[in-house]
Amino acid sequence: MVIFLLFLFLTAAHAQTPPEPFMGGNPLTGSSKIKFDEPVHNFGAAQQGTPVRNRFTFKNIGTGDLVIFSAKGSCGCTAAAVSTGPFKPGEEGTLNVEFDSRGKFGRVYKDVRVDSNDPSSPATIALEGMIMEPAHPAMAPGEVLFNGSCAECHALPAEGKSGKELYEAVCSMCHDPSDAHKKTAADRMGLALVPSSALKGFISDGLPGTSMPGFAAKHGGPLTKKQIKSLIHYLESLKTAK
Repeated sequence: MVIFLLFLFLTAAHAQTPPEPFMGGNPLTGSSKIKFDEPVHNFGAAQQGTPVRNRFTFKNIGTGDLVIFSAKGSCGCTAAAVSTGPFKPGEEGTLNVEFDSRGKFGRVYKDVRVDSNDPSSPATIALEGMIMEPAHPAMAPGEVLFNGSCAECHALPAEGKSGKELYEAVCSMCHDPSDAHKKTAADRMGLALVPSSALKGFISDGLPGTSMPGFAAKHGGPLTKKQIKSLIHYLESLKTAK
């Protein structure tokens, strides 16, 4: 009798234990798992109004087929397009994202929510970088700023300076003016987000379509390679500054 009652108790307890919910993939073969090679893409800097595009690559590192349900931007200015799959285990796919920078200025971070049958869904990917607003028509290298009376502010003060001191002398008047309404370009904290390779190009050769000319000596500018390197080092140091 005791054995019979114990059997009934164990049977009832087992029956009351709810099964674990199935979250994705094939229950016989496993679950899907999406992994992006570069979840956050830093595009550096772009001129206002220029479309910013990136192709994100992902891989199904799970053991079941991966199916993408949707990919939606956090706002109307960010669109995404992706093949729904299914993607077999080990198979790769791409997701194209385009950000409309019209009317935007300064630092931006635009994310996209990716819903799939991955049990940990949704996944998030993003574009980040700087949108530069042109203050006036583009200038030829060395034109205006490095000649005549303009050189007294934009060129001559650079002599013998490096790093932060150099930035304060020839960069801050446009990037960090005392009057915020007169700011014509990204501030130093925004520039700190730009990859060093891109910064080198902007400082040395200028930014086409904007009022930023090339400051390198080869373009008639006042900066040596060593000075440009010191500026990049200073801006990079701001990333970890408290």
